[in-house]
Amino acid sequence: MEMIYGDGFLSPGAVGTTQSLIELVQLPDGATVLDIGSGLGGSAFYLAERKACVVQGIDLMEMNVAEANRRAQVLGIGDLVAFTAGNATALPFDDEQFDIVWGQDAWCHIDDKKALISEAHRSLVTGGSLVFSDWLLKDAGSDLAEEVRKVTASANLGDVATYLELMAAQGFEVATHVDTSAEFAEGYRQVLSRLRATEAQVVERFGQKIFDIVLEKQQFVLEAFTSGLLGAGSFVARKVRL
Repeated sequence: MEMIYGDGFLSPGAVGTTQSLIELVQLPDGATVLDIGSGLGGSAFYLAERKACVVQGIDLMEMNVAEANRRAQVLGIGDLVAFTAGNATALPFDDEQFDIVWGQDAWCHIDDKKALISEAHRSLVTGGSLVFSDWLLKDAGSDLAEEVRKVTASANLGDVATYLELMAAQGFEVATHVDTSAEFAEGYRQVLSRLRATEAQVVERFGQKIFDIVLEKQQFVLEAFTSGLLGAGSFVARKVRL
C-alpha cells in the first residue's frame, strides 16, 4: 500500500490530505496533537516537520507502531513524535491532554464510533479541536454495501449524519464539514495508475496473485466512489463542554 499511496501513508490522500486538514482546522504551530490511527506515521511526521507539533500517535497494529517509531528516530524527530500501540476506544492518555485530536482516513476501520468520539472528546482540552478525514458509506441500502465493507476492511463505515450526531452528543460544536468524494475518486484514479506502473516491482516482491488481488480491490473501490456508493469527507469540530 505504501508503494502506491506514498511514503509513510496507508491511504490515498497522503500528504495532500494532511495539508488540507491543516488548513481546514487552521492548525497553530507547536500544538500538541493526538493522531488516532497513525499507521506508519506519515501525517505525524509532516505535522512535526512543517508545524513543529508535538505528536502522539496511536495505532492498533504493533508492527506499524514499531516501524513508525524507528522512522521517527531516523528522521531525527523522536523528540517531537512518538507512537503507542493501543485501542482508539480506550485511549491510554490523561483527560484534556491534547490541543488537537487528528484522524486521517483511518476511523472507518474503528467499529465503535461512539466510543471513539467520546475518547477523543475526553482527551482534548476544552476549546481544542477535533479534525479528521474519513471514508463514508453514502448508500447503506445498496446491494453492494456489504462488499464495500469487506473490501475496505471497514465493518462499520460511518456516514455524515452519524458523525455529526455523535459529535454534537459528546459536546462538540461542528465548525466545518467538507465533502471530498470527488477528490478521493480522482486520487484513486492516480492510485490505479501508480499500481499498474509498479506491477513488475510488486510481482517481484509479492507475486502475481497478490498484485491481481490488490488491483481488483482498488478497481472496485474506484467504482464505488464514482458510482456514489462510497464517499469521503473532512470534519472540524471544537470541544465546547466537558
